[in-house]
Amino acid sequence: DTDGASIIVLRHADNLLTVYVNITDLEVTKDQQVSRGQTLARVPPGDPSYLHFETREGLQSVDPAGYLPL
Repeated sequence: DTDGASIIVLRHADNLLTVYVNITDLEVTKDQQVSRGQTLARVPPGDPSYLHFETREGLQSVDPAGYLPL
């Protein structure tokens, strides 16, 4: 449950999903293809300001370290 918050879920190859929550000013639409480096949304101001990010293989949460650049 996101309590009405905006959420973006990106589908990648090999059943990988990336999930982004606590966002505003969405710049993409459902089923739109996106490119690396493209702005998807903005993180709203807060104290502290934050982005909730997850990587998932299907329904299972996985450590994102293996997918992120060094």
